[in-house]
Amino acid sequence: VPVYAAEPADFALEDGETVEAMVLAGGYSGQLVPRPASLEGLRGTIAFYVPGTAMDPRFRAGELAIADPNRPPRAGEDVLVLLRTGDGGRRSALLATLAGRGPEGLVLEQFSPARRFALATGQFEGLWRIISVEEILRG
Repeated sequence: VPVYAAEPADFALEDGETVEAMVLAGGYSGQLVPRPASLEGLRGTIAFYVPGTAMDPRFRAGELAIADPNRPPRAGEDVLVLLRTGDGGRRSALLATLAGRGPEGLVLEQFSPARRFALATGQFEGLWRIISVEEILRG
């Protein structure tokens, strides 16, 4: 699985507040990690090292996370949300827990600090499920 370089960043919500995000800086870093058996044959899966603390204690800074665009996430699962930022080709993303979804967008949660927020449909372009350690170990 290709590892993408991730740098911490902030993302402004429509209400003017900001949440912790990341920039998948420069794309593929050149590093690969072994593909879990549960992801054999799936295209588009990426890995990244968590750059910030917004999801602590579920994901700690520096921990490796794997995101799969092929499995639709359900409420309560952790997700990588690819953002529409118009930032000259730099791909920005949020790591969060999906609390809910509807026609107007997503409801997401981050843990540190504890925060629930909405993200309008026009603010994101992809929603990838984070593969849990339990899934990886099950194979």
